[in-house]
Amino acid sequence: SRWEPYQGSHPDLVLARATRLLEPPNTLSLSVEEGALVAKGYADHEWIKTARKMTQMIPGVTRFAEEGLIDLDLARAELESVKRSLEQRSIQFEVGSSEITPDQHSELIRTTAEIQRLESLTQALALPLRIEVWGHADRSGSQELNDRLIAARANEVMSALQAAGRKNLEIADAKMSGRTAEYTRSVNFKVKPNDSASTNK
Repeated sequence: SRWEPYQGSHPDLVLARATRLLEPPNTLSLSVEEGALVAKGYADHEWIKTARKMTQMIPGVTRFAEEGLIDLDLARAELESVKRSLEQRSIQFEVGSSEITPDQHSELIRTTAEIQRLESLTQALALPLRIEVWGHADRSGSQELNDRLIAARANEVMSALQAAGRKNLEIADAKMSGRTAEYTRSVNFKVKPNDSASTNK
């Protein structure tokens, strides 16, 4: 007869052994790739810490690959940080214009990236949020003109974000937007819980 090291190193058996030992939550998946135990998905911090230690004792596993793993406890803290940063962003406009100027494209790119990260975090945390797009105008011009500018600026920014694949956006109630010294000729954002009564636009 001929003996081969099948039992200890075959990926399927290594994966089965790791699954029994680690008892991963159903929010992540495990696989074995070239000796690495690859974890992808979401897990709480304690499970991740335990997995790092126990993986070292699993025969056939050379390392714990957690690049695709999101720590839910850290994600909650990051969510608040990204939310604050996004709400401080502001897309500026020229007087009487609703066109996004070239000098504002970098701000729009950063805004898009933060919304994308926010979407990933809210999915991981099962915490649906919506992002309100608020248009503003300065004190120049008539009420009718400024109302049109407020709506046009908000729609321009939302269209650009949607074209970049971002979702869960809606235009803020026009009655709540307006002309203030703080947000003159601009569009800014507010992050709120996405309840069933909200309608995404």
